[in-house]
Amino acid sequence: TCLVGSEMCIRDRLSGLFFILLILPDASDIGMIYAFNILAKISYAPAVPLLWTMLADTADYSEWTTGRRATGLFFSASTFAQKGGWGIGGALAGWLLASFGYVEQSAAQSGEAITGIRLMISVFPGILYMSCAVFLVFYRLDATPCLRMQEELEDRRAGRAADGSRGGRSIGARE
Repeated sequence: TCLVGSEMCIRDRLSGLFFILLILPDASDIGMIYAFNILAKISYAPAVPLLWTMLADTADYSEWTTGRRATGLFFSASTFAQKGGWGIGGALAGWLLASFGYVEQSAAQSGEAITGIRLMISVFPGILYMSCAVFLVFYRLDATPCLRMQEELEDRRAGRAADGSRGGRSIGARE
């Protein structure tokens, strides 16, 4: 099922806004901290399954335009990129904490370290969530081309199943 990227854009902006707002409450204002955090997560939560659906749509688009099915490659590359991103993200968090003067195993932290931690849980992720909306401008698969694409792919697959061929081209085949 193809999705409209504008829904993801709205969710990314809302989630980013709520994360950025987490910088405002004082540490003692637990109610506001919870409220902004819950709103950020609620606005972001639907994006997780939508992301995987959009990836499947992109794999179908590739098959539709090239004649070769590479769904496994799309999903494995995405999983690989996620794992690499998690590794880089963990290292980046450590580097940022060090740059803000965080002292590990210390009960008291400097004002600069506290400010850095607050930025790392609010403004920085908020900006990243909002930046996702910018990239979605380039996602052009909406309902109209997706319906056509799905119909043509079903017809192609039905035709290949009827004649017993596996479909697609072999690697290195020329048209």
